[in-house]
This record gives sequence, structure tokens and C-alpha cells, in this order.
Amino acid sequence: MFLFLRRLLGGAKGSAEDLEAWLRVERGVIDLLGTAQSVRDAAPGLLSTIGTTLGWDLGAFWALDEREGRLYCLAVWLAPDVAAPAFEKATRAAKFVRGEGFPGSVWDALEPVWFEDYGQEGLARAPAAREDGLKAALCFPVHAGRRVFGAVEFLSRESHRPLPEMLAVADTLGLQIGQAFVREHSVRRLAEQERRFADFVENAPVGFHATDGKGVVLVANRTFLEALGRRSRDVVARPVGTLFEDPRVSADLVARVRAREPVEGVDARMLHANGSVRWIRLWANGLFERDELSYLR
Repeated sequence: MFLFLRRLLGGAKGSAEDLEAWLRVERGVIDLLGTAQSVRDAAPGLLSTIGTTLGWDLGAFWALDEREGRLYCLAVWLAPDVAAPAFEKATRAAKFVRGEGFPGSVWDALEPVWFEDYGQEGLARAPAAREDGLKAALCFPVHAGRRVFGAVEFLSRESHRPLPEMLAVADTLGLQIGQAFVREHSVRRLAEQERRFADFVENAPVGFHATDGKGVVLVANRTFLEALGRRSRDVVARPVGTLFEDPRVSADLVARVRAREPVEGVDARMLHANGSVRWIRLWANGLFERDELSYLR
């Protein structure tokens, strides 16, 4: 279990075996972050991959609750032959503000921290660490620049002096996981923006519909559908010309947009679902890609 640490302590720094171990960790982290639904879902696997490969006995993933401004324990991992009930219980129950406890101090320092014997540091959970025989401890921030998303800590039953190589590995891992959080937050923000825009279009007080470059309806909002007494499935994926009393009027409007002519306040006779005719005032413009009309609204 401690072969990796012992090789470093024994002077085998930079060996092919160590390089392979670091590469396995990096590949494992990348694979987990690439396939998991979220970083939080990946947390148990990250702890297992890093802890097993680098020879630790226990790991914990701390996530930042931005509303509370506290780190809370998201996941705990133990090596197969390790039991640490007191420390695990204390870890799962703990929450830390910035500068408090081991994870909180790492959050504040924004760099990895190593203790040779955690139980002697006078930190929160130190008595539990002594009770379970846990000694060497490493914790690194999960961050992107100065934005912190959490922290990851590992402990060993053996006491080891700080290892520059391990600290460097930890710093890199923290940045990798932090970037995954950034991507996740960006995707979430984009999805929220798309949801809000879709809601804006759907519930706008004016009618809206869009077609592709050939005049096939792609979307129609509630106001437009209600004006013609129609349902979305009766309109979407059908030629927009079928909604006009005279399909040639629709064709002319599309041709004007394709020619980049303004279409503003054009009155057209459109067909209601009950067979009656409704006057609808239209504005239209288009989206062009490579000089071809690809989208008309």
C-alpha cells in the first residue's frame, strides 16, 4: 500500500515507476471527470483512484457550500484493509469555514498542506485521528485561480515528512478538478440561460414563429398559436405557406428576406384552425450562414 511513498522516501525520485503512477492518477482523474454526470458524482471514484495509486489509507472530498460559506464532507474513502470509525464519523459530521480545520486552512492558503502527524497538530478531528492511528496527512485545494470549490484530503497510518513531489502532484490534481467544476458551472449557466430564453419566447405577448431556410416551421410560441387556434404539433415541421390563405404571400415574404429586404409591418391573411381568415401583421428577418438563408423568424 505504501510502496509509492517508500520509493520517494528511499530516494527513488523521478523513477519510471513513480512517473507511471502519476500518469495513472492523471489518466484516472481525467477519465472519471469526463464520464461522470458531475464532479460530485465523481468524488468517490476520485478518492479511490488517487488514494489507491498513491498509497494513502483514507481520503475525504470537501465541497464548498457557497450559500453557507462552509466546506462540508461530500465523500469518504477508505482503503480495503483500513478501519477508522472515529475519524470517519468526525469527518462526515464536520463543516469548516475558511481558515478553520485542515480543509479550511488549505482553502485559506490556496496551496497543498502536509502534516507528518496530523494527530499532533491541534486541529479539529486530531483526537479522532490519534484514536484511529492516522498520522501523515495531505490536503489540497480544489480551485481555478483564486476561486475555490472545495478540498481533498488524504491520511496515512504511517508518519512521513512532506514530499515536494507529492505536493506538486496534489497541486496539479486540485487544478484539474477545479477546472472540471468551472466547466460544470458554465454548462449549468448556459442551460439556465437557454431555459430563460425559451420561456421568454414561449410566453412573449407577441406572436413568434421561426422557419428554416426552406420555409418549414421550426418553432411557434403560445401567442402565435392561440391567434390561429392551433396546436404546436399542427404547425411545427410543416411548410409555413400552409398557414396563409394564399401560399404565394408566404413565398414572397421568404424571398424578400432571402434578398435581405426589410419585412416590416406587412399585413397578411392567415388561416385559423376553424377555417376563418385572420389578418396578421408580420415582421421578419433572417439568419444567414455562408451567404445562405438558414433561419427565418
